Amino acid sequence: MTQRLRITTGARLHFGLLDVAAPFGGCGVMIDAPNTVVTAKTSVEFSFTATMNGSEHRVREHHKRAHAIAQRIADATGSAKRLPPVHVEVLDAAPAHTGLGSGTQLSLAIAEAILRVSPGAMASELAGDLLGMPPRAGELWLAAADRGRRSAVGTHGYLAGGFIAEGLKPSGEHDPLNPLDVRLEMPPAWRVTILLPVATPDDASTVSGEQEQAKFEALRAAAVDCRSALADILTTRLVPAIEDADFASFCAATTEYNQRSGELFASVQGGAYNGAVTTRLITRLRTAGFAGVGQSSWGPGVFVWHPDAQAAAQFEQQWSSAELQVFVARPLSTGRLAELA
Repeated sequence: MTQRLRITTGARLHFGLLDVAAPFGGCGVMIDAPNTVVTAKTSVEFSFTATMNGSEHRVREHHKRAHAIAQRIADATGSAKRLPPVHVEVLDAAPAHTGLGSGTQLSLAIAEAILRVSPGAMASELAGDLLGMPPRAGELWLAAADRGRRSAVGTHGYLAGGFIAEGLKPSGEHDPLNPLDVRLEMPPAWRVTILLPVATPDDASTVSGEQEQAKFEALRAAAVDCRSALADILTTRLVPAIEDADFASFCAATTEYNQRSGELFASVQGGAYNGAVTTRLITRLRTAGFAGVGQSSWGPGVFVWHPDAQAAAQFEQQWSSAELQVFVARPLSTGRLAELA
């Protein structure tokens, strides 16, 4: 009986970039929900199924993604006319275009799953952990997933979990990914609630792909003092607060960092946050006395940090509504889980 490889990963909260031009840089945290779960097993030919809940459009998009990854692997390994003989199945996936890094986690998981179960030398090269994989295998994995061109937070988070900061130091000209500068485990008692609008706000389009590229091309690089100020908040306030489990200081630093990073995008998103609806929600939250509040990536997902599970559960009960989906997540201190199923 053919064994399946099962890969489970979490989601990524992005607190913001250091700059809107290379090497970009930034920071964020991996969380345990929503999960992305992918399985793969050898097959006669490449095939794909998706058994997660979702629209037909979403399933088609996942199929296109998996096929493109398989094609890139075939092209890179000299077998362009035949895709890897692997069956890929998506059992669960985080909602797309909500600021939770779903595309990166799904692409990395699919690429790793295909490479690990594909017959031939590449599978043996990947027998160890990806953190210590041979350079050729690591480059192929990143190229196949086609992620990390601007932010490496989700990629490093996929491998290691925790709080991630990258792009603080200059990277090599030909490095496919910004190196990992800081990786910390978050205090385990802390929780975060994610707020997602049930319907996408009319004034804030989802941002990804070509649209995201166009927005970045319309932006001007941050002034040196602006990048320096963001890096200073990150290194002298945010990182020490996590190391000391100082919740109040962490919240203050996260909120300020997120807002100031968002201001780099004001010309293409209408302010520090993406649209009036998200801006009003964050204003409501801060006026109500909540700290550690911000927009993850382009949104519309908004995060609120809490000192413990009880506070998070109370918040979830009070703020959930017909217009707003609220759920609680834990910081994820480990990288993706790969196991035989």
